[in-house]
Amino acid sequence: MAEYDRFAWLYDIEYRNVVEDIPFYTESFKDISSPLLELGCGTGRLIFPLASSGHKILGLDISGEMLKIARRKLRKDYSSLKDSIDLVKGDMRNFDLKKSFGGVLIAFNTFMHLISIEDQDNCLSSVYRHLEPGGRLIISVTNITPELISSRYYYYHNSLFFIEEIDGYLQK
Repeated sequence: MAEYDRFAWLYDIEYRNVVEDIPFYTESFKDISSPLLELGCGTGRLIFPLASSGHKILGLDISGEMLKIARRKLRKDYSSLKDSIDLVKGDMRNFDLKKSFGGVLIAFNTFMHLISIEDQDNCLSSVYRHLEPGGRLIISVTNITPELISSRYYYYHNSLFFIEEIDGYLQK
């Protein structure tokens, strides 16, 4: 998808200090010896720490530009992990990797990019086909509350509308 390619260069700048979730993932997968799969791996923010903790991991992303950055980082900064990391271009809504995984990770609100129920169902069906029996799936999404939205966007918007309000305006 072209929209992800357009901001790939900015991703590591924007999220370089977001590391507080890494211990959660390394701890959550520490008892799994089978390979892991990260959907929407982007530039490798989680892949490199997970591989550094001893996992083999495959990262799948729809953005060729994000993967290009991840491959460059693997080559330059994480070359010792090259045998532990595979990076594949693909769509998390429907993929067939011809292997199974002990753990699947959809982190950092990536699942929320799947807008339709059909896309979400297709993604989860693909995950199910790839997850080993007894395997672990972790999906990380933000619990959006009106307080969170209003505090985050206070400086950007004077008004906050909810779908019911917008629908009411449209019907007038």
